[in-house]
Amino acid sequence: MCQEKDNLENIRVLYQEAQNRRTHLSQVIVTNIGYAITLTTAIWGFFGKGYIDAVASQYEKQRDLAPWYLFVAALLTSIVVILWRLYTHYLDNKIVKEYPWIFFYESKLDVPGCDLIKWKNFIEKYAGKDSDIWAKAKSLDAEQRRRFVSILAKRRRYGCRGHNGINLAALVYLIGVWILAIWLGMEIHQEAFMALVVSVFSLVAVVCAYGQQNPSEEDIRSAIDKALENPG
Repeated sequence: MCQEKDNLENIRVLYQEAQNRRTHLSQVIVTNIGYAITLTTAIWGFFGKGYIDAVASQYEKQRDLAPWYLFVAALLTSIVVILWRLYTHYLDNKIVKEYPWIFFYESKLDVPGCDLIKWKNFIEKYAGKDSDIWAKAKSLDAEQRRRFVSILAKRRRYGCRGHNGINLAALVYLIGVWILAIWLGMEIHQEAFMALVVSVFSLVAVVCAYGQQNPSEEDIRSAIDKALENPG
């Protein structure tokens, strides 16, 4: 009885540590949004002023440089946004890796909200309410559920959880700044268009390579089967 109590206390400590790591990483992600906005605003404030001064200059050479202020601003903005999304997905993947153990600890501690209904809602959300998958999913014990979530996380199929909406907004923003650079700096439209293509491709590549995506019914089925058959 005493040993069981000690085991529960150890699990409670591990659970709190996992939750603290998850909370800290989530806070870093939110903070980085502010950093990205501040940095891109500073970039356009600095180079935007340079562009206006160059356009208003009485010297032709200075006026010829005006479009390049926009080009550099758009280029730096692209770098900031792409690195921001890359780092965000890196942190998000670290968060997702905590979930298998968080759910495992919750089931051992009987944490409120960690119940069969919550588990069923996850399966139904991605596999459909009428799917026969639920019949197999509800038979998973705590350790098998941990393996199931871990498998989805490693395959980057745990769910985008709002990140794809932010990725889409970032993509629209990048396209917008490059269209602005092309529109106001027609002399460099070819260079700007190529940079636009590279920026869009880079952002999409980051999302596809590192971002968690929503699992399909087949992803759910495969993860359940693997969790049942593979104890490792």
